[in-house]
Amino acid sequence: MKSPDSAQWKTAIDAELQSMRDNNVWKPAILPEDRKLVTTKWLFRPKYDIHGVIVKYNARLVARRFEQVYGKDFDETYRPVTRLSSLRLLFGLAAQFDLDLQQMDVETAFLNANRHEEVYIEVLQGVHIERPNNCFRQNKAL
Repeated sequence: MKSPDSAQWKTAIDAELQSMRDNNVWKPAILPEDRKLVTTKWLFRPKYDIHGVIVKYNARLVARRFEQVYGKDFDETYRPVTRLSSLRLLFGLAAQFDLDLQQMDVETAFLNANRHEEVYIEVLQGVHIERPNNCFRQNKAL
């Protein structure tokens, strides 16, 4: 990585990989002959404060969905999002009843979704696995 912020991005990658290890996201495996290996890529996004100063470097590992087959590698895609009207209602009720609101950030919520399909992903750069394994079988969704 040749970015001036490469040390921070490396730290973010290490933190993401550690989260995946801690949450048992994958296990080393041998790719079956009838299965296709899904490649992955890193997405990098800095988080800024209200003044535009970078406060955190986020690195997320994502599977390239276009390589997966519907019904074999996955059967649904779901990403929970909050509608703006729901937030307005929440803020209005908090103002009306003089309630305090607090915000929290869940770092690895997506790693809690168990996989029912057999999906095999490539070995990531910097991750060592024992031979004869040549890939990872996902236990949880990326």
